[in-house]
Amino acid sequence: MFPTIVFTENSQTQDKIRKRYLIMDKVELHWRGPFTYDNARQAIEGKNVGVYAITVQQGSRPERILRIGQAYYQELWRRLVSYRTSVIAQPGSCYVRFGVFISRISIQRLNDVESLLIYACQPKWNERDKDRYDGRDLEIRNLGRHGPIASIVKSSDY
Repeated sequence: MFPTIVFTENSQTQDKIRKRYLIMDKVELHWRGPFTYDNARQAIEGKNVGVYAITVQQGSRPERILRIGQAYYQELWRRLVSYRTSVIAQPGSCYVRFGVFISRISIQRLNDVESLLIYACQPKWNERDKDRYDGRDLEIRNLGRHGPIASIVKSSDY
C-alpha cells in the first residue's frame, strides 16, 4: 500500500515525485446548493475560488448538468452573469451549485479539476474539454450537495 501524500502547491519537484511513485492528486470539493439563479449571489458572495455547476430539472426527469465552470481571479457569482439569458430561456427549473475547495489550490490544479469534471459529466453548454482529459492524474471527492455529479471522479476511469 502506498502512502497518501497531499500537496498544497504545484512544482516541478512535486510533479517528478508524483510520476515516480504514480501518485494520484486528490482534491476535495464541498458542494453547496442547489440555489435558484437569482439566489446564487447571496449564497456564495465573497467566495473567490471554486467550481460551479448550472443544472436543469424538467418535470420528473433527472437533474442534468448544463454548464461547469470555475473562478480563480473573480467572485464565483460574477462568472454566472454571462449565462443569465441562457438560464431564462432554458425550459424547466435551473439551479446553481457551488463547489468550494477544502484546502488551498493552485490555478493549475483548479483548471485540471474543471477539465476533468467537464470530461466526466459532458455538460451541454460546455464546448472545450469534452473530447479528452489531458491534465494530471486526479481524483476529485465531491462532498455535500453535488447533485448529478458523481461522489468520486477519477481521471483513471476515463
